Amino acid sequence: MGGAKNCPETPRQKMIGMMYLVLTAMLALNVSADILNGFNVVDSSLHASIDGNNNRNGNLYYRFWKSSKREEIKVGPWYKKSQELKAKADAAYDFVQQFKEGIVKESDGKSAVEKRIAKNANVQGYDVTRDYESKDNRDASSNYAINMGHGAELKKVLNDYLNYLCQLTDTGEYGQQRRDELKMIFNTDDVYSDKDNTTKSWEEAMFADMPTAAAVTLLSKMQNDIRATEGQMIQYLYDRTDANDITVNRMSAYVIPKSQRVGVGEKYEAQLLLAGIDTLQTPEYYVNGQQIGKDGLYSFTASGVGEHTFSGVIKYRNNAGEPVEAHFSERYIVEEGLMQQFKPDKQDKLTPNVAITNRDLTVVYQGYGHTFMVTSTTIPAANLNVSASGATVSKLSPGLFRVQATASPGSDVTINVSGSYQGKTVSLGSEKFRVKRLPKPMPSLSVGGSELTGGKIARGKLLNAGAKVVASYGEDALIKADFTVTSFQIYAGGKYLPSNGSGYSGEQLAMLKTLTMGTPVMFLGIKARGPGGVVLDLRPISFVLN
Repeated sequence: MGGAKNCPETPRQKMIGMMYLVLTAMLALNVSADILNGFNVVDSSLHASIDGNNNRNGNLYYRFWKSSKREEIKVGPWYKKSQELKAKADAAYDFVQQFKEGIVKESDGKSAVEKRIAKNANVQGYDVTRDYESKDNRDASSNYAINMGHGAELKKVLNDYLNYLCQLTDTGEYGQQRRDELKMIFNTDDVYSDKDNTTKSWEEAMFADMPTAAAVTLLSKMQNDIRATEGQMIQYLYDRTDANDITVNRMSAYVIPKSQRVGVGEKYEAQLLLAGIDTLQTPEYYVNGQQIGKDGLYSFTASGVGEHTFSGVIKYRNNAGEPVEAHFSERYIVEEGLMQQFKPDKQDKLTPNVAITNRDLTVVYQGYGHTFMVTSTTIPAANLNVSASGATVSKLSPGLFRVQATASPGSDVTINVSGSYQGKTVSLGSEKFRVKRLPKPMPSLSVGGSELTGGKIARGKLLNAGAKVVASYGEDALIKADFTVTSFQIYAGGKYLPSNGSGYSGEQLAMLKTLTMGTPVMFLGIKARGPGGVVLDLRPISFVLN
């Protein structure tokens, strides 16, 4: 939507400004009729310039309005600002016009001016400030602007309009340049005079001892400046409607699949996009605070099973040359590798892992916490869930579950696997396992770090007060479980003596001390509590005192 940037001054406008400055300087030397007529010439040129600005601004407003109707969301807010600008500019322009009329009334007399206005009431576009007689009156402008205080009011109106224009501009380098130019045009600072080393207020410097013709021309110049800067700002606001757009010179088609893996019978979904790029500028890409290559390709070696995220920003410049940042964030899931790459010959081949199951060992033990690993080629391990009938299930980590059978031996436990896939929970299958009792562990007498399972035993070891009866599967067992001996009996010398724990009772130890060499000693009635609280009866242990 761009157009002529900032509507710079035309050569005609610059020439009019120079003529006004020359005529103003000549006033200090002479107030001849020729000079006063010169102000009339400049004033007429200024009005021609104002008319041109009005036509140009009207066309801009019309284009703005049409664009807002076509693209209300994009252009509408900026068009609303342009209408606010129009109201501000009209108010400032009208105040200057009233100011001019006030000076003309002071110069020609209020009644004479009002009669002239009434006489030309039917004349279209009649302007009394272009039809007055006392062009050389030096008191009218001083009296109206300074003595009556209207000059201070005019100064405030111009300053308010200036501040409004400055607030409309952006905060970048170009915006600062535009604000500096506006401040030069509507400068109302006090004026210092080298000649008499004094400082005059702006209204005094502009209107004190100023002929009416010069004052009216000065005010016409202010009106021209208001319309000219209004046009600049309309164009600026119009350009802002596409300032945040990016010019593209290449279109490319992209396919973004919801997932590149899909199961048989499931729906494949992908988003088809037509994206434009600007090959004349190279964006800057940052991921997790670090800048990556100019091609925007991001890769890394995954580690740590589970869900992770990364984020970053892409920096570029819009049509106005302003820096823009586009932020992004993405999640990904790392799971145990289901595919391994190998090179049997000279060609790379991608081969999946296989799951090999011994169908003869599909059993679970009552009360024992079995660890199950569950994998899927379509769903990440973090999104897998396991439930079971006849057992309790707890999740240890992504893909790992603890299953503890509660069903009676001889019955079945059914393990069900499901997963979260594309926002839905899908069933992935189930498996049955036969429930069996835990195998009985091997009892032994633990003495000084050694576990004795029978045979000859030294007197010192047998009588060790710290000796305990323990039970375990041994180091080579397929399953690992902890057992606690809850009771046992000792038979020796024709006596049965019990213990309600894993260590000797007082009676047992006293009796063992009376035994002689060669006496048989039997540990029997051994009971051990295992996983799930199951209590098992264990075989006896026989020793001969050596």
